[in-house]
Amino acid sequence: MELILAELKQIRLENRDTREQLEMIRMENKATSSKLEQISELIGHERVKRKELESNMKSALERVDKDVWENNRRLEKMDQLLRKSNLIFRGLQEEDEAVEDISVKIINIIEQYYKFTPRDVIKAYRLGRKGSRPRPVFVEFDGAREPAKILAGRIALKSTEIYVDEDCTQEARQRKFQLLNEAKKCREAGKKAFVRNEKLIVDAEVFVWNSSLQEVEFSHNLKPKNEMRNEKIKRKAQRQNGGGCSTDVIRGVESRKAIVSSLSSSFLVWNVAGIYNKQPEFWKFIYENDFIVLLETWTEQKDFLRLKGSLNSEFDWFFVPASRVHKKGRAMGGQLVGVRSCAEMKVVNTLQWEKGLILDLKIGLFSCLVVTIYNSVGIKEVRDLLSPIILDAEIKDKSFYLVGDFNARIGDHTIDLGTHSVIRQSEDLTLNPEGEQLIDWCYDHQLDIANGVVVGDELGKITFVGMRGHSVVDYILTNDLDSITRMFVDERVDSDHLPIVFNLFVELNRQTGKQAQSRGKWIWNSKLAANFTAKIDNWVEEFQGNPQVGLTLSSGPRRRLLGWINEMWRQQVWLPQWRVGIICPIFKAGNASLPSNYRGITLLNGIYKVITAMMAKRISSWLEENHKIKESQAGFRRGYSTRDHLFTLNSLIENRFRKKGKLYVLFLDFKVAFDSIDRTKLFEKIWKIGIRGHMFSMIKKIYEET
Repeated sequence: MELILAELKQIRLENRDTREQLEMIRMENKATSSKLEQISELIGHERVKRKELESNMKSALERVDKDVWENNRRLEKMDQLLRKSNLIFRGLQEEDEAVEDISVKIINIIEQYYKFTPRDVIKAYRLGRKGSRPRPVFVEFDGAREPAKILAGRIALKSTEIYVDEDCTQEARQRKFQLLNEAKKCREAGKKAFVRNEKLIVDAEVFVWNSSLQEVEFSHNLKPKNEMRNEKIKRKAQRQNGGGCSTDVIRGVESRKAIVSSLSSSFLVWNVAGIYNKQPEFWKFIYENDFIVLLETWTEQKDFLRLKGSLNSEFDWFFVPASRVHKKGRAMGGQLVGVRSCAEMKVVNTLQWEKGLILDLKIGLFSCLVVTIYNSVGIKEVRDLLSPIILDAEIKDKSFYLVGDFNARIGDHTIDLGTHSVIRQSEDLTLNPEGEQLIDWCYDHQLDIANGVVVGDELGKITFVGMRGHSVVDYILTNDLDSITRMFVDERVDSDHLPIVFNLFVELNRQTGKQAQSRGKWIWNSKLAANFTAKIDNWVEEFQGNPQVGLTLSSGPRRRLLGWINEMWRQQVWLPQWRVGIICPIFKAGNASLPSNYRGITLLNGIYKVITAMMAKRISSWLEENHKIKESQAGFRRGYSTRDHLFTLNSLIENRFRKKGKLYVLFLDFKVAFDSIDRTKLFEKIWKIGIRGHMFSMIKKIYEET
């Protein structure tokens, strides 16, 4: 029994030792599990870190690739800009000649065929080794103006064996060579093919050269003529729009065609010569636009908060403070830019540069850069500051608009980039050194000047009226002239500068196929169009092929017309049909839905206009010779202009400001004055002035029954 108890005791001791060992194993397992969990967590963190690192590396590589691409594009653009100042002449006979003789020969060729003397030729030399054929001549110019002029007029060399070409990079020259070869093959196959702007156009299909595949690839189809016609209709409709963030759906030719929702945004640029003490009419005028640029506000940073509270809350406002040079007197410069708050127009980014603001705009599907400028330091310094900005816009393929006061006069010089055939007009014919630099800069960066070119400002209106005279110093410079559908210089007396208003036409969205819901359609009848064209062509062929037509027009009718007019003058005859005219309303400005914003132009009989023009010329000459018109009358007089009154009024205002006095001015505008004149009083006035006889009788005949 004792042995059994001893064994049990021994077994209990062993069990207790076993339990203790099991507990220790459990503890060790728990510690091991904890360590494994920690290790798993560390592995998970490492995996996350590795993924983040891979993602960061991928983003960094993408940024590097993008930076490399942009830098290469920037270098390519800079190379292209530098090459704009070079030309290559081919087919020029080679003789034993010095380098200086080549330059003289090039100058002589340009003088002979282009009829002007180049002044910017720096050097000229032959390219490559001498062989059996004449080597091409490389010509370097000081600036891009003269090369652009020579390229635009190279048809002058058509009768010679000389050919002038632009200086291209090796890659561009290779692309052009391959495209010309492809065009030659297409023409040999009986297709209509030509190369333009590094694009191959074959039977209304456009191809480009793929350098990586070393073959041409399809790009897009040219628009059919009916779509081009719709585009013109669309632009015409937008030109008549008064502005504002409102959209107009332009109807397609068919209901299944694309429906394009478009917007015409109104931009105002104005040197206001101080923004304080402006009348309510001033603010009403500027708020009619969607994008407002006010220059020379003379407003400092401390005054802007007070000014901001009084500005229209429908606009987002951006401010450049005026700078103070002296403690006394007013601050100089200052700009205020307002952008209407609407869904279609959005300011993506805004930067301030030394002479204004840079605004990155998004208008519907259209992206552009608008740069404001007030030049007070000279074009050379502004040019150095702005060139990188323009280059960046070109790299990103953005439309670019440089607007403001340049303080430079370029006369009526036309920027001929070979893209437009419009000859620029200007009422200011003075070209000063600053203007010369501005013109060179436009050629260097391929910028067009909208003043004097765009519809609405065909004459290049004066933008500044001062005590010493008037000039054009405010401009719109752009690399996308076609986007500006209308531009005009308004006549206001709030400043010595006049406001420039221009409209941009942009697409908001585009729907195609089943998504497009047409509100109507334009109906084009091809048969009627063909018949009309055939009739015009037959008429032209009939008259051009008949020599008697020219002889008859140059002799008989001209003498008979003079005889008819003299006989009518003697007998005091005025045909009733001549009193009938067709009134055409011409839109002026403002809201297009108001009839008062249209000017009525009457289309009258041609002979009536000839006779009345002769009468008006005789009356005007007689009134001037006999001093019947007072000096204060400026309208409808040779050598006078309504701007003379603006100059006089501006001088009076400045005189009163200097003397801190008051000036009271009364402006009278008689509504429909021409139509409401008392005819009896008019005839009495004409008689008292001294107009008698046949002239007086004919005037009364004209106004009978009207």
